[in-house]
Amino acid sequence: MADIPASQPTVAKATLHNHATPILSLPIEIQNMIWRFSLLHEPEKLYITPGIEIVPPLLRLCTHIRYEAIRIYFSERQFVFPIIDNDRTAVDRFHDAFDRYRLDNVQNISFCLAYSHVNNRTTIAKRKTNFLAWARYYWNHGDPSPMGTDWRTHNYRASKVFAILSELKARGMEWNQAKEIIVNLTDLAGICGEEKLED
Repeated sequence: MADIPASQPTVAKATLHNHATPILSLPIEIQNMIWRFSLLHEPEKLYITPGIEIVPPLLRLCTHIRYEAIRIYFSERQFVFPIIDNDRTAVDRFHDAFDRYRLDNVQNISFCLAYSHVNNRTTIAKRKTNFLAWARYYWNHGDPSPMGTDWRTHNYRASKVFAILSELKARGMEWNQAKEIIVNLTDLAGICGEEKLED
């Protein structure tokens, strides 16, 4: 029995169009179904973190497949950017994850607040400062990022704070009063790393 040949390494970039690729002989409708299943089925949301490979292997198979499928991938997938410890500078780093073509085609980008598990007074104080900076920016501009953040799509406790901020502003409250409420909420809910108070 002949030995099974070893798997070839994944090609880093799309090669020239390969006319022998059987999938390209299928009807366009079936091809699109395959592209969608391969690119959108798992996971439902793609969390973009430093070092992650954004372009999936299918889009590196050949230039023809890349041309046909790349619009589906970037226009229909939900990309989520975790913001660790409320650090807004992370947004600038994540912009570099997409080239201009991808940014023009991405339709569903959202941000979520995430937290490391390091609990010490210095870290917690920094988190509170950063979180209040996010809150103040949201209060002044209504959207904490230039890319259409929708905090309501997340179940993080921090997202509730932004919903409360919107309500307070709609009722005519001044920022200093709202800030005092937000500070108390972050302490009670453990948003910045403190232990959550139990009922």
